[in-house]
Amino acid sequence: MFQLGTFALCACAPVAAVDTAYEVRVRVTSDPGEGLGAVLLQHGQTRLGVTGRDGSARLQLAGREGDRVEVSARCPATHATPAPVPIVLRSYADKTAPELEIRCSPRRRRLAVVVMAKNGQDLPLLHRGLTLARTDAEGVAHFVLDGAPGDAFELTLDTSRRADLRPQNPYARFVIGAGDSAQLFDPELRVIAKPRRPSAGASQRPDRPVRIR
Repeated sequence: MFQLGTFALCACAPVAAVDTAYEVRVRVTSDPGEGLGAVLLQHGQTRLGVTGRDGSARLQLAGREGDRVEVSARCPATHATPAPVPIVLRSYADKTAPELEIRCSPRRRRLAVVVMAKNGQDLPLLHRGLTLARTDAEGVAHFVLDGAPGDAFELTLDTSRRADLRPQNPYARFVIGAGDSAQLFDPELRVIAKPRRPSAGASQRPDRPVRIR
C-alpha cells in the first residue's frame, strides 16, 4: 500500500511549463509612415534586435502563452525615448506575428514660414533684433524656423525705413508644433499718400481780396 500511494502521488504532480519562442514584428517610426533605422530594441537589459533601414525588425520573445513582455527602444539622441511598450504573447491559428509600433519623436521640429507682404518689398524680417530673411521685389520671402515643440517666435516686418506704410512694423507669433509644418504671414500693408506741398505761387496768394486803387 505504501508503494502504490507513492506512485499515485508522483503521477499527479504537474509538469513544469516550458518557455516558447513567439515571433513579434516591431516597427520604430519618427513620424507616421517614416521608419527609423539602426534603433536597438531591448527587454530590460536584454538585447532583442536592431531595426533595419525601414525601421522594422522581427523579434523572438521567449515566454509562455499570455505573458506580458515589455519592449523598449533606444532612440537616437535627436529623438525622445518613449516608455517601454508591453505586448502579450499569443499564438495565432494563421501563424501571423503581431505588429508593434514604437514612436521615437524628434526633439526638434521645423516650421516653414512664407511671407507675402503686398507693398512691402525689400524689408527685413526680424526676430529679437536679428534678421532672418528679407522680402524680395514682390514682397515675398520664405525661411525655416527650427526648435523644440512649443517654442515660440515673434517675427516683425521692419518698416521703419518706409514711413509711407501702414501699419508700421506688423508682427506675428509662430509656435513650433508637434510635427513639421508651414504657415503664412501676410500683413496687409497700405501705402498712404504724402501730403501735397503748396506751390511757390500759391504761398504768396493773399487770403482776402486786395483793394485796387
